[in-house]
Amino acid sequence: MYRRITKSKAIPVLMTTLALCAGGLMAPVAAKAAAMKMAVVDLGKLTSQLTEQSADQQIMQTQLSAFKQEVDTRKKAIQKLEEPLNPQSVIALKPGTPEYKAQENKLLKATLKLRVFEQFTQDRLKIKQRMLTADIYRDVNAAVAAYAKSHGIDMVLVTHKFDYNVTSTRALMLQIANRTVLYHDGAVDITAPLVRIMNQAYQKAHPQ
Repeated sequence: MYRRITKSKAIPVLMTTLALCAGGLMAPVAAKAAAMKMAVVDLGKLTSQLTEQSADQQIMQTQLSAFKQEVDTRKKAIQKLEEPLNPQSVIALKPGTPEYKAQENKLLKATLKLRVFEQFTQDRLKIKQRMLTADIYRDVNAAVAAYAKSHGIDMVLVTHKFDYNVTSTRALMLQIANRTVLYHDGAVDITAPLVRIMNQAYQKAHPQ
């Protein structure tokens, strides 16, 4: 015979049933999470110790030095063009003469060329720096993935060294906001082996 369950009795029964179902569904998930092998990488420490990073910095420094040298050379040339237009100069040209106007045009063209050169080269150096940074990050991702797969690691998290000596509250809060790992056992840190593996791979690909 059908037995009617009142609303007050039905709610506890329903809650018990849901709890049992949820427990049954979550048990495999919890077991899987407990069985997961995790590791951490100090991204800042890793990139700072890479041979690739040092080589890229050398490339950028060389190009920046060449840029500065070229700018200095062009500025000296401009100074020479300015001298005949200076009334106090021993080689001063008479204002309003064809020679004076021709010298003014030369100075204007040289000045404009310098501005264009500076802007173009600065933009090109920024693009180069961005490309090199992207290449390193791409290589790091590939190395981390390969290492994790070969060592049975399911998840790799990024950790950062926390600097308590920053000089501003904003810098401190930025560190806190960007921090993803508050604590980890040193045994799960795979930064050192990744540095070794990546440097060996780079040296093999770029023999001196």
